[in-house]
Amino acid sequence: MAGGKSKKAGPRDMIEYMTCRMWVDLESCKGLTEMSQSERNKLVLDCWKCMVDERVKMDDAVGTTDAIVVLVFRTSPTMSTNGVLCVVLCVAFLRVCVDAGDNETGAAKVPVKVYFESLCPDSKSFFRRQLTPAYEQLQDIMDLSFVPFGKALARPRLRNGRVTFEFECQHGQRECQGNRIMSCAQRVLGQHDQMRLFSCMMATPDPSGAGRQCTEKLGLDWAPIEGCSSRKLGAVLLYMNGRKTAALEPKLYFVPTVTIAGEYSRDTLSSRLRSFKQAVCDAYTGYHPNCA
Repeated sequence: MAGGKSKKAGPRDMIEYMTCRMWVDLESCKGLTEMSQSERNKLVLDCWKCMVDERVKMDDAVGTTDAIVVLVFRTSPTMSTNGVLCVVLCVAFLRVCVDAGDNETGAAKVPVKVYFESLCPDSKSFFRRQLTPAYEQLQDIMDLSFVPFGKALARPRLRNGRVTFEFECQHGQRECQGNRIMSCAQRVLGQHDQMRLFSCMMATPDPSGAGRQCTEKLGLDWAPIEGCSSRKLGAVLLYMNGRKTAALEPKLYFVPTVTIAGEYSRDTLSSRLRSFKQAVCDAYTGYHPNCA
């Protein structure tokens, strides 16, 4: 679905496009973000109309910050499958594609995404030796985000009209809990505080159990993170990170994996894990004194 004016976008286009793209990052939303403002506004209206046609209550969608939360917490056995899909896709579109398409303030920053596991020795080493030192010097040119999931398995189950999730992590259930806590921290904290918290946790012998200790050390609020991780919302957010990991191309084969501008390969990954700062500097198109 390109941004050409000759094609009239409608609810079916929205469903077909976002079914493929909804859990992939902004670079995969170019077909939407390259639209003109009027074209995107029209698609938003079509999306809401889809919900009306499917008799989805507006208060089930308005104000929702995490698209998948609608699916888990707002879905009832009486809502049609198309209705649920409309809600999820609309919120995902509004939150990811429209907002990001209008944001031009961080265009010069280097998009970096780290796929990792909370108890993975290589992930801990990368945080300690590469990511944390580089971030301290280059944080003003990095658009950094995290995907704590790695080689875990996620199995959604539908029971009595409600969705539940089962997880199996590479380093055991404690790692699943650590990944879940970090997934909740992503919802509560901004980018900089996420980096501070994760760096602290990954520097401890047991990152999965270091959340409270690190938030107190850094002056952050542990309560909303703990509350999220102890409820179904934590499982939902971890599942979302699993979908992001599954969408990675080429498929994830090593943990940690680092993408820059949404891309990586077996050759580039090896060099990035050894010389992460240099990789960011090489991708940055401007001047930075710590890259000179």
